[in-house]
Amino acid sequence: MTVQLLNTYRTPGGIPVIIEVLPHARSVATAICVGTGSRDEPIEDGGISHFLEHMLFKGTTSRSYKEVNETIEEAGGYLNAFTTHEMTAYYSLTMDETLETGQKLLEDLFKNPLMAEEHIELERGVIKQELNNVINDPDMYIRRLLMRSHFGEHPLALPILGSEVTVDSFSKEALLQYHRDHYRPPNVAVVVAGNVNGDDILAWASRCFDNEIVGSRPDGRTPPKHLSTIDIYPRNGDHTYVGIGLPGLDASNELTSVQDVLCTILSGGSSSRLNHRIREEEGLVYSISTSPIPYVDCGTVDTYFSTTSERAERVLELFAEELRMFKADGLRPGEIERAKRIIKGAILRTVGQPRDDMKAMVFAYMETGRVRTVDEVIQRVESVTTEQVMQYADRLLRRESMCAAVHASLDSAKPVAEKAVSIDF
Repeated sequence: MTVQLLNTYRTPGGIPVIIEVLPHARSVATAICVGTGSRDEPIEDGGISHFLEHMLFKGTTSRSYKEVNETIEEAGGYLNAFTTHEMTAYYSLTMDETLETGQKLLEDLFKNPLMAEEHIELERGVIKQELNNVINDPDMYIRRLLMRSHFGEHPLALPILGSEVTVDSFSKEALLQYHRDHYRPPNVAVVVAGNVNGDDILAWASRCFDNEIVGSRPDGRTPPKHLSTIDIYPRNGDHTYVGIGLPGLDASNELTSVQDVLCTILSGGSSSRLNHRIREEEGLVYSISTSPIPYVDCGTVDTYFSTTSERAERVLELFAEELRMFKADGLRPGEIERAKRIIKGAILRTVGQPRDDMKAMVFAYMETGRVRTVDEVIQRVESVTTEQVMQYADRLLRRESMCAAVHASLDSAKPVAEKAVSIDF
């Protein structure tokens, strides 16, 4: 059993505060989370959540960005953030002895952004470089393209970074208004992991937010409809990148552990079905991965690989063949136990590290409204049965629900897309 001092509280003003006390640690990860991400943006403001994330590190009304950087580094820590489709999170990682410094800086940059015009112009250029980095990295870009094939024009399909057009459009007032609207209760949560006193953290969170003017939570979110299209996205170059998508489960679904086990059986490690057959036996790809991607109100199960066009057609044949065999023949001896140990090992190898635990808790709470202990998570995996896996496989692995994105030169992409249309499982 894992001894885990994990609790969820609320400040007197109602702010959720999730605290994991790690007495053995000498560091603390502190996050302030906002329940707003790219799917909540108007189309004309696509990327504003991410742009604002950048701007909060460019100084506050009381500290220049140079002072912020010098202060956190003198404290032996660092500040960082990430934006997703459904949230934005800002965090500090400090030594336990300099926790207060990290808290002060995190609170200041979160609540009091400077938003200087010259910094806005500088960040436009930085984010455009980031956009180009994604477009020029086909292993990353295929993931964005598959989202478009999954969801069409739904906000979940739009890029978190926005576009060059939207990035050029953001004004100082628009950024400040977005901050005023969303960076306030009840759209805020605090998550902390490390060597801390829980009462002190709760008191700090209360001082930060309980007297803030109330803002707004995202509203009007509608679940996307999964499409079953086969799309070609042309690129220059000889290599072919393929994404295959199926509808998955939302983050709160009780069958997510079953889905995790199934995906691990298919593609978890070199001895998994797809990797062993396609990579190890036939040498057609460097790697092939199948992963569940949960959201608040929907989910996907996505498979990615890259290779030459001729080989891509063969990979699609083998992919479909392996799924057909799995559904027809069921699990092999020891297969479900191996998958559970892979998942359990991935969890236990990182548990107890403040930053890793903090990030896991952020995603769990912001997507589901609760945080399970490590033992609860492992118990859910251990309880998955062969019958559940096969029942869910019959529900998930359906050709009529499949979409695909093919990113290659037009001549190379066409036969791959035709093969994707023709496969069955």
